[in-house]
Amino acid sequence: MPAGAVPTAMVEDVALLGPVDKICEDIVNRWKPTCLTTLILGGRPRPESRERILEAVRS
Repeated sequence: MPAGAVPTAMVEDVALLGPVDKICEDIVNRWKPTCLTTLILGGRPRPESRERILEAVRS
């Protein structure tokens, strides 16, 4: 299936992607109000980006 066949909005319903500012905003506004309790941080974010994401999770 070509990547364009899956709408970005559908992917964003199940994953956090994009620049660190967007990820932090999505954590606070879209994910924290839900019943989810586990975050799997993949890839290799820079240490300062990882800390910002973890700060958003802990807030």
